[in-house]
Amino acid sequence: MRSFITIQALLCLLIGVSVIRSVDSACGVCGATSSVACVSETQFYVCSGGVANPATLYNCASGTVCADNIGICVAGGVPDCSTCATCNNAGTFACQSLTTFSLCSGGIPAADTYTCPANQVCDINAASPNFCSVDNGNIVTCNPPVIPPTTSSTSTTTTTTTTTTTTAPTTTTISPTNWCVTNGSVGRFPVPTDRLCQSYYYCFPNNGAINGAVYTCPGTTLFNPTLQQCVASTSYVCPIV
Repeated sequence: MRSFITIQALLCLLIGVSVIRSVDSACGVCGATSSVACVSETQFYVCSGGVANPATLYNCASGTVCADNIGICVAGGVPDCSTCATCNNAGTFACQSLTTFSLCSGGIPAADTYTCPANQVCDINAASPNFCSVDNGNIVTCNPPVIPPTTSSTSTTTTTTTTTTTTAPTTTTISPTNWCVTNGSVGRFPVPTDRLCQSYYYCFPNNGAINGAVYTCPGTTLFNPTLQQCVASTSYVCPIV
């Protein structure tokens, strides 16, 4: 169960806490006013002496967001920390919702989204290729506030459905997922048909199965299968096929 805390209880908890750091609001930074560190749209750690304590992750009430404010959780405000659709520090994936994620390339999340296994949530701190973790109530994730719907007896709502077409990063003659399933392993692997050594398959677990995507190294960099990453062309020689 996630821990919920009232504003009154938290203010009592923070009595006597001295703040020694005052910087612009950001993810994981102790606020000068709130004495907490927002780590997602609606989650935060309590700070002591300007240092966040990750022992307990607190959640704002529905309809509020975490901000460096005396009340901490603000209704209708802009969160100080946004993790949704933001690539993690390693630049490998981005949580798109509580239970979905997308892969990142060049610091930009792809349009395709994937779903976490049952009873798991997207874990922004998870090590690749494990993008999801069992929800133990202490996982930092994409957690947009739930805004209660407003109703009006005189209003009319019109719903418009938009169809979006997504394009894979690179086109190959075989489906990346089919290649990864056949390969049977997770990780990054060179595309066998690429004689320039610039493209690679990214195979990752998704909802109990293996999915795949294909990417191309930027600029003149080459894919080094040993390091499983793009490197300068001066540090890796593409084998002659």
